[in-house]
Amino acid sequence: MVAIEEGPIRRFRCHTGHGFTAASLSERAVAEVEKTLWAALAQLEEHGILLRELEQRARSGADLDAAARHGADAAQTGRVARQVKALLLGPMFSTAPERDART
Repeated sequence: MVAIEEGPIRRFRCHTGHGFTAASLSERAVAEVEKTLWAALAQLEEHGILLRELEQRARSGADLDAAARHGADAAQTGRVARQVKALLLGPMFSTAPERDART
């Protein structure tokens, strides 16, 4: 990105020639961060499900050490997922239209 001064307006242009105002660039950045966080949340939730399944399989196979490890990893994954979800539902993303569709 390069900044270009056009009179009182400061614009940004990427190497392919796309131009943005500071406000539109900021809005786009927030939207991209939100999109990435929703994808991360989905991955965390799926990983937690897998870890719980691994925990149950290890427990049924009497591998209590593995069950404990998978259970601890699942609990940690759940905590991180809740933190990401709280961030997504917080004030930074409260005006994003995707928020209402995903909650």
